[in-house]
Amino acid sequence: MEALSDEQLKKVVEELETGMNCYLHRQIGEVIAFPDPDQFPDTDDWQQEMDEIETRPDDYLEITSMSSRESFQIMERFISEVDSPAFRNRLLYALDQPKPFRRFKQLIDESSEYRQGWFAFRESQTIEWLREQLALED
Repeated sequence: MEALSDEQLKKVVEELETGMNCYLHRQIGEVIAFPDPDQFPDTDDWQQEMDEIETRPDDYLEITSMSSRESFQIMERFISEVDSPAFRNRLLYALDQPKPFRRFKQLIDESSEYRQGWFAFRESQTIEWLREQLALED
């Protein structure tokens, strides 16, 4: 299987984050994405892609999203890079409370200083995770 470029990996990450199902053609490296029919009732525009996967499932590798535990670990790694002890403590506290993902996101969204850094960090970490997952399939 051919390695995906960084741009292709970014596209896959974006697709997964919006609830799309993603499949990688094992031979040519083409990525097919379409909405999960269980979550989105109107998938007529993607019928051709869905039929392709259904007809030739052995030609494709399903690319799944990372688990919530893996996402949590990315948040923990980001916190270790925050230079403000006060903000770092607020983020750590958020992760230790019920609904840690929502609390973490709320704090990040309120902080213009760290917001863009979080998005860049999460993207790079997710791309690296995805690269590792695909390497395991080779």
